[in-house]
Amino acid sequence: MNNIQYATFWQRMIASVLDKIILIPLILISYWGYNNIEFFDIYYIIPSILFNVWFTIYLVKRYGGTPGKLIMKIKIIKQNNTLVGYKEAILRELITLLLTSLLSILNIIIILNIQDNSYSYQSYFGNIEYYLYILLNIWIISEFFIMLTNKKKQSLQDMMAGTIVIKNN
Repeated sequence: MNNIQYATFWQRMIASVLDKIILIPLILISYWGYNNIEFFDIYYIIPSILFNVWFTIYLVKRYGGTPGKLIMKIKIIKQNNTLVGYKEAILRELITLLLTSLLSILNIIIILNIQDNSYSYQSYFGNIEYYLYILLNIWIISEFFIMLTNKKKQSLQDMMAGTIVIKNN
């Protein structure tokens, strides 16, 4: 384990940006759907969750990373230098997946209960949705902050799952 080279913050950041670039067609389709199809949220929630599970859990378990990580030649492994299993892949994404799924479910509940155009999110759930968005953003920002502050360049999700991200030359 002495010869392991941990992926740098910038390698991981660029991998994340590459993943977003790869997902642009899907982002554009969903943007179009939200603007042109009534109740699109309802139709889109299950495929969206399944795609997220495939992209962030299955690909990590199967290939050791998302396409962005593979392009950057970095790989997710367990701290004992073995391949990531489903347990670790799920633990890495658990918080993000739960928060985004909960936000989607709240949106659907709101949409199904809209009475007129003056209906507001806050009148139905108070500030719950607002606080969930803040919590999700705090989680994402803290991931990068924590990654900058430790020798192994682990994020919170890596620490939760017992994983590291290494250079895969």
